[in-house]
Amino acid sequence: MFETIARDWEGSGLIMFYYVYIEEAHPKDGWSLASRKPEFVEWDVPSPATTPERVSTALRWHESLGESRSVKLLVDGIENSVAVTFAARPERLYILESDKVVYRGGEGPRQYDLEEMNQTLQELMRPNCPTGDL
Repeated sequence: MFETIARDWEGSGLIMFYYVYIEEAHPKDGWSLASRKPEFVEWDVPSPATTPERVSTALRWHESLGESRSVKLLVDGIENSVAVTFAARPERLYILESDKVVYRGGEGPRQYDLEEMNQTLQELMRPNCPTGDL
């Protein structure tokens, strides 16, 4: 659904969407889920020791998205400054306008609310809403 929302809004030319790849939530050398969830085996990767290692893993993940990789990818450095600044672990939605946070979603995955984010975008972008119903 994130990719659908991004595709709808980016078509307006007014908003840009990004994935920001931060530290691994379930690394092989940490809290790995691979032994309990077979779908995680492909992503049972060790924690990177350098930014280039993280970039490599992030690019592999982004490539695996297929058509969904139309959303641009940014990668947090190994010092985790983005994850710390935005309290992004394990996942979180933000809307930024210039240098101001105008929406901060709940901590994912349980409070990850794409509908709330999309509604906030619609309210912020009136009358430019892509659904045309505002």
